[in-house]
Amino acid sequence: MPEPMRLNRYLALKGVASRREADRLISAGKVLINGQPAVLGTKVNDRDQVEINQDATPKRTYLLCFKPAGELAKLVGQYSDRKLTLLEPLDKETAGLVIATNDGRLTARLPDCEQEYHVCVDKKLTPMFQKAIANGVKLEDTMSKPCQLKKINNQEFNLILTENKANLVRRMCAALGYQVTGLKRTRIANLTLAGLKSGQQKIISPLEQEKLLKILGI
Repeated sequence: MPEPMRLNRYLALKGVASRREADRLISAGKVLINGQPAVLGTKVNDRDQVEINQDATPKRTYLLCFKPAGELAKLVGQYSDRKLTLLEPLDKETAGLVIATNDGRLTARLPDCEQEYHVCVDKKLTPMFQKAIANGVKLEDTMSKPCQLKKINNQEFNLILTENKANLVRRMCAALGYQVTGLKRTRIANLTLAGLKSGQQKIISPLEQEKLLKILGI
């Protein structure tokens, strides 16, 4: 640490909590610097000893949701009263995997990990279309990143992206003269829809949690 940094940023970089969660721990008096309770805005450096009351760290929950097409993602039943946030939301007409968690560390890191989609379009795939999608498509305000396309049949393919922008798959296809007739996200990082039916939710296993956090560098 070449220069002093704010305590909430330090805790976030150490993987203890998101900045917002860190501020809550600091406000609750659960963070000590050199044996003294920290205050919001405090800065620390390599010479400081930072301690956390481990009992104060909230239990982290990671929930997988299979959002149906035509509905907005929501938490239901036994999970609806948990303080979880839906990450990487999908537009109403897109089905598939959504993650809900109270681990704020995932918010900034999930958009850059692999996300896989099953795509159906309105006409036959051409070699030119497949090459253009894989190499990156010029959109009205940006250029999509190169990605992996795996053809399934004449009008269906799987697409692996490493970016998440609003309606990106639909916009890429439209820019090349195709309309998406069906779209489902089947994977985020190591997490898939396996074992889930449309509308269902489940807590991911400890092994899946460990692998996800490793992929995200947490």
